[in-house]
Amino acid sequence: MDTAQKQLPFGPEALIPFTEELFDREEEKAARILFAILETRSPRKSDWSQVFSESSEGANYRTIDRALPKLEPKTALMRLYDPESPFVLVDPTEIERKQAKSTEYVGRISDGKTLGFWMVVFAQPYRGRAIPFHFGTYSEATIAQQATSRNLEWRSLAWEIKELVGERTPLEFDREFSAQSWLETLEEAGLQWVVRLNTKNRAKIKDEEGEEIPLFIEEGSEKHVEGAY
Repeated sequence: MDTAQKQLPFGPEALIPFTEELFDREEEKAARILFAILETRSPRKSDWSQVFSESSEGANYRTIDRALPKLEPKTALMRLYDPESPFVLVDPTEIERKQAKSTEYVGRISDGKTLGFWMVVFAQPYRGRAIPFHFGTYSEATIAQQATSRNLEWRSLAWEIKELVGERTPLEFDREFSAQSWLETLEEAGLQWVVRLNTKNRAKIKDEEGEEIPLFIEEGSEKHVEGAY
């Protein structure tokens, strides 16, 4: 613990006022878990257990494992959402878990070789930073286990976020989401959205007559197209 505090300018106690606002129980343990995440910069409980407290790593691991379900971290994260946020940023991130060969939720990521999973993060802008408030995860393994598909995972996420932010707050997606099935999902959910198109997918927008619409707009101007596909 002493080594950890030399690297960070604060200890777990400094995070307790923050965790008291987010969690309904186990606030001190939540503060220690957050401190361990910041200190180790790792998503692995085995790494957190090394700095969680002065107890043994095994004891720390068991404490963390018991505390996490009680904390309901996903619910706590939603409390960070500001309804006045002008828009929501959505970003997919590949998280590598190269050593997790026996972990049931881990599959192969986009390169087809490396073990890991996908995390889709929903965040809001704040003073030049992005504050996450919701997320979803899936992988090749979970899709196979649930007899589902990536499109169904996306659909579930779209309706989850609609329930939280409503229909008026625009969602801004990076080009990984420029697939037709995802755009159809957003339309089905009735969400307001902006997607950066991936030109490598040869995405095209056509008007009602089937003529291709040039994907260019001058700085400071607007373009409105009705009935586009």
